Amino acid sequence: MDYSDEQFPDSEPPRSPRHRWGLNFFSGVFFVGTLIFVYYAVAIYQDPMADYNLFPPPATAVPPVIPTITPSPTSTATATPEPTATATPLFSSTPTEGIPTETSTPTVAYTPFMILLPTKTPGLEATQGPVDSPYPFAVVQGSPSTLPYNVMVPEVGCAWLGVGGNVEDQTGAPILGLRVQVYGSFHGHVKAEMSITGSVQRYGGAGYEIQLDDIPSYTYQTLWVQLYNQAGTAVSEKVFITTSENCDENLIIINFQQLR
Repeated sequence: MDYSDEQFPDSEPPRSPRHRWGLNFFSGVFFVGTLIFVYYAVAIYQDPMADYNLFPPPATAVPPVIPTITPSPTSTATATPEPTATATPLFSSTPTEGIPTETSTPTVAYTPFMILLPTKTPGLEATQGPVDSPYPFAVVQGSPSTLPYNVMVPEVGCAWLGVGGNVEDQTGAPILGLRVQVYGSFHGHVKAEMSITGSVQRYGGAGYEIQLDDIPSYTYQTLWVQLYNQAGTAVSEKVFITTSENCDENLIIINFQQLR
């Protein structure tokens, strides 16, 4: 029997070139992927803690390495003691060789003082009559003294605190135009007030008056009164005063008299 090709065709038809190209491409991709996987596996095996390992092994604490201390051989040499420094007094009556002798200077003791307040001159708080003084004026006998201010101004009463007085020459005549200055600290504040002799004549022909406050209060020698001429030169000592919270003592009288 004659069997032709038409009766028994080939079991597998021939493949087209496009089909073969696709098989080759996927085979190549599989081969390259295999190589990459093998390289990745080898790299992780060599360094399991690498950043690219998605499943790193758990970290284990590494025990600290404690170095072994090897004792050094002890030197048998005897240590020579260092010389001990001997303290030499800075100021000594016996000169020391090589050290210049210094003469001790007395230590100046710090004396607390209040800023803007002059040092009080002893003996002038209540000078009785003319005294030997480098100034041409001094407080007269009985000054300072105190009075209730309502004696001078009855309508004011106790709502006042201040200083008043008169200035005379050697014959008792009033001296006009001198400046009376009150200065110092008044309850922690600087007080600087002035008056001109002859401006308030209820104290005399050369009377003056300086108000310190509108209410009596106590201070102890933190204020002083001094007399100045028209040129601004002091012509009397500083007279320190004490004020009172008593209404019967809210006016301090200080009279000055010319000595020469």
